[in-house]
Amino acid sequence: MKKICTLCKTKDFRVIAVHHIDKNRKNNSVENLVYLCHNCHHLVHRYPQERDKLMVPIV
Repeated sequence: MKKICTLCKTKDFRVIAVHHIDKNRKNNSVENLVYLCHNCHHLVHRYPQERDKLMVPIV
């Protein structure tokens, strides 16, 4: 599986991080994880009201 930002679709592996959809760092089920670049990861945390509309699990 390629690491591509779920939101902006960047493929630069140097800036990709894993985001926990439910914000629970202990819940590492695949359904709870998405790839985000650093910029999108920041935006998702800054504007949580938009988070649920945008998150699609890695599966």
